[in-house]
Amino acid sequence: MSNRHPDMPVMPVVQRPQEIGEAYRMKQMLGSSAVYTAGGTLLRTQWEAGTAAVPSHLIDLSAIPMLVGFHLELGELVVGACCPLSALRQDARVQVAFPLLTEAIRNIAAPSVRNLATLGGNVVSRIGDSLPALLVGGAELIWLGKSGLQAESLEDWLANEKGTEEDRLLIQIRLTRDAEIPLTGRDANQSSMAERYAPAASRPAVIRAYHKVGRREAFTPSVATLAVTGEWDAKNGQINNLRIAAGGGQTVPYRLERTERMLEAHPEPLGEDCAAEVHRTVMEEFEPKGDGFASSSYRKMTVANLLVAELWRLRERLG
Repeated sequence: MSNRHPDMPVMPVVQRPQEIGEAYRMKQMLGSSAVYTAGGTLLRTQWEAGTAAVPSHLIDLSAIPMLVGFHLELGELVVGACCPLSALRQDARVQVAFPLLTEAIRNIAAPSVRNLATLGGNVVSRIGDSLPALLVGGAELIWLGKSGLQAESLEDWLANEKGTEEDRLLIQIRLTRDAEIPLTGRDANQSSMAERYAPAASRPAVIRAYHKVGRREAFTPSVATLAVTGEWDAKNGQINNLRIAAGGGQTVPYRLERTERMLEAHPEPLGEDCAAEVHRTVMEEFEPKGDGFASSSYRKMTVANLLVAELWRLRERLG
């Protein structure tokens, strides 16, 4: 007979594997009674809100070296799924080469939470604020599954309504540096944003933006998130290689491909007539989920306004 009081919370058994294969085998053996964890910030929020049951077992991934760090190699950022958000945010090289990712991380929760929360956890939530920045960057996910290591684009995975598959473990997130932003040995803190984005005479101007709107200035759930990348060809008056991704709240972020095509094909993409067309297209294409804090129509309007404002800023910057 158990001596546990009926009101006492269930304390899961914590398993601490030392390598990814061991972690994967544990999950296969324990099945739905176990969940992977590292920082645990999202899990604790779900338990406290009653939206998820406390499992019998936690598989703590934080002791696996391959999962907790990150490195830059040949212009590619390779991030272990359990790498803390703060480690990426504070690295000068990442700030220079991946400004949208670091800006997105800056807008996630508070510094104390970012010290625990991981990029992998933000990704597998399917609604994390880093996702629009990763989407426009063409991020790739590396999984460990029954067939070994498997690569999958973030865009394809998010489009799969099944969500996080129980039989796979997220190992890495890979992101390729923008070729237009040179990565030098100079500390990012010593260079201004204007210097980082100033176009050389031989290449188009870089378009890069990330925005998050919440109900207060900081440490707040998102009403809307927006990330934009592209190039401005001043000679032909065109926007090329445009990527726009939006999310917010409980909406799984996705690319606004119809809006991208319209802007790339428009003869005057920075003109006032185009701004109205952009706003209308976003309102038709973006389908966010509403909730008690913000309706779907309000989230639509917010993303449309953010994109039009960004195009206006680009027009002002380019003169």
